[in-house]
Amino acid sequence: MRQVPSAIARSTREVAYVNAERRRGRERDPNELKSKTVIAVIGGSTTLDILSRKGETWAEHLEHLLGPDRFAVINHGVSGQTTSEHVIQTAFYQDSFGVPANCAVYYIGWNDLRNAHVRDLDPAYANNHLVRQIDALDARRINGPALSVSPILSFVAKLAILAFDTVRPPAPLMSDGTKGPDPALERIYARNIATISAINRGRGIRTVWIGQLMNKASLKDDQMEGWLPFVRDSEIPAMIAWLNGIVEREAERLGDLYIKVPADALLPQDFGDVGHFRASGSRKFAEQVAPAVGRACGGPQPTR
Repeated sequence: MRQVPSAIARSTREVAYVNAERRRGRERDPNELKSKTVIAVIGGSTTLDILSRKGETWAEHLEHLLGPDRFAVINHGVSGQTTSEHVIQTAFYQDSFGVPANCAVYYIGWNDLRNAHVRDLDPAYANNHLVRQIDALDARRINGPALSVSPILSFVAKLAILAFDTVRPPAPLMSDGTKGPDPALERIYARNIATISAINRGRGIRTVWIGQLMNKASLKDDQMEGWLPFVRDSEIPAMIAWLNGIVEREAERLGDLYIKVPADALLPQDFGDVGHFRASGSRKFAEQVAPAVGRACGGPQPTR
């Protein structure tokens, strides 16, 4: 699923410009890209940077820090996407305006955690995450913002979805009944990381991994947010640390670079919620990763 050009970010009501390739950011000229080191940044809504306005996303800050005369940082972030979708992005949609990337940076963790402790988890998350993306992104043809003006119309629309939409509503989820690290999820996560790395290596593209940062100050109770059906808020920091450990382990095994951003690099006020950055957080995050990305992607040391 891809963004609509010039789409409005619902979380802020700000216009987030989406270019002709349906990626966040300005239009790019192929000849311009051919003369630069092209870095594809891939992830979910925390890469898309849904709380930051134009010019304030961490991808844009990263390009500025590395030097826009030498580097082009292309934002491939899509809300909700997991490493299962990143495999597809990497294999088929990594070029930008016909120009292949020289380097690919993946900021991952939170969306894959959505699949923790799902009973009989599908290897592609198809029985949980993928079917729920349709409604998470308001992608049904007979649904949309216009229906929200009338509660009755919204109710009738939901009935119509149940009766006529060819994509059926997802079945109720069942938990596997456990807590803590999930071996089934770990196998899928590690496999996806290895697959992405192999695709990039076969194309001569350097792969860089960054583990997810979370706002621990907002994760102190035992409620379960809707996005993570079987992980309590108080468990999220430990579970993200577990997933980040898997990424770091696999990156070392595969010969990729893993960037570990210090937990205290961002303050609670740098987040707008559990994991999305405010403008200050996007800037600080870019400053943390820029030196390592610059070295890994073959360029000189970034300036500030």
